[in-house]
Amino acid sequence: AVFFADAGLAWSGDERPDFAGGTRRPVRSVGAAVRVNVFGLVPLELSASHPLDRADRGVRWQIGIRQGF
Repeated sequence: AVFFADAGLAWSGDERPDFAGGTRRPVRSVGAAVRVNVFGLVPLELSASHPLDRADRGVRWQIGIRQGF
């Protein structure tokens, strides 16, 4: 099991980040994940993240096959 916090910022040549005088601001999220090894063959991960800077702040669920342990 893991808990995480994440932040990121992307911009282009037309838009600059706010720390450089532009309007682009970082986006943030928090969440948790659980990874299990199914039958010793397939590592599956179930994660949930909660965006903090989006208009739609609902929890985002994701399931995926990940690299081995």
